[in-house]
Amino acid sequence: MSLSSENSACAGAAINELPEIVIDVKSEKEYKRGKFLGKLEEEIDIHKHLRHEHVVDFHSHFEDDTNVYIILELCSRQFLKEMQKCREKLTEAEVRYFLRQLLLACEYLVEEKVIHRDLKPENLLLTGDMKLKVADFGFATRVHNPGQLKKAICGTTNYMAPEILTKKGHSYEADVWSIGCI
Repeated sequence: MSLSSENSACAGAAINELPEIVIDVKSEKEYKRGKFLGKLEEEIDIHKHLRHEHVVDFHSHFEDDTNVYIILELCSRQFLKEMQKCREKLTEAEVRYFLRQLLLACEYLVEEKVIHRDLKPENLLLTGDMKLKVADFGFATRVHNPGQLKKAICGTTNYMAPEILTKKGHSYEADVWSIGCI
């Protein structure tokens, strides 16, 4: 049986409609040490349930004997950090444009009872049409009860809220602090 050129064109069109993806490879050796494997499982569990225009899409994940593969939306532009490096500074209009999108993403995370805990320019990606997407939920956690405070010290020091550094307990406000640092 052979395919006609008409059928081939249809198959080609279907292939071109597949989403562009990136595969984040996590070495299982690094994560098999105690709590780190649980943290990777939590990252996957949190991210796979998030659906928002300003959060990187989670497509699926799988593992083999050595690695865990997380299949994510490809953000074909650069990290916001790289954009800042290339251009000495962003215009006020650009800052407002990106800040609005980041705030919408964070508002959604609060609705989903998720604290990101590592918001920084390297975790803010840009799509081909310059939409901001929050990425990397490796330090993210869920808030299970209203008023619950988390005690873990995590994130990137330059963007960490004082309550994280002082171990006083933190919640969603830690992400607000990080936004101010960005």
